[in-house]
Amino acid sequence: MESSRIHHRDKPTGFPANQDRFVWNPHLEFIKEQSAVNAQLLTAVEKLEKVCCEIVDIVSSQQHAQRNRYLHLRDRIWEVHERLRSESIRQEAIREELGKQGQAVFRLRKSFQNHRMSMREFTVHQYDDLHDVLVMLDRLNANQEKMLANRKFNPGDG
Repeated sequence: MESSRIHHRDKPTGFPANQDRFVWNPHLEFIKEQSAVNAQLLTAVEKLEKVCCEIVDIVSSQQHAQRNRYLHLRDRIWEVHERLRSESIRQEAIREELGKQGQAVFRLRKSFQNHRMSMREFTVHQYDDLHDVLVMLDRLNANQEKMLANRKFNPGDG
């Protein structure tokens, strides 16, 4: 059994002097350090997970808000498009109506010009007729004056 015992001179420094048996593992200190580092890493990973969850929540809420804005803007664009289309249809109808009214005004203007021309012709004919009547009345008047003048000079004739 002497071979199973480790002698004090073979003991590494830092072990109690009363220990006559031990198992020395050179990796034990490294494993303890590594366990401490792993604990720190686990704590950091947990904090990182919390931060990531918060970021995911924020991004998710922003994405939801952006989607709502997108849907609202899409609906507004559709409404504006529909209004523009209906306004375009209305403007086309107004243009057609204005064209019809313009044609009606043109026809009325033509009719008025024709009426005016016919009235002018009628007035000119009436003027000519009245002029002819006046000329005839002047002749009759002149004839009657001649007859009166002849009677004055020829009192015995009548």
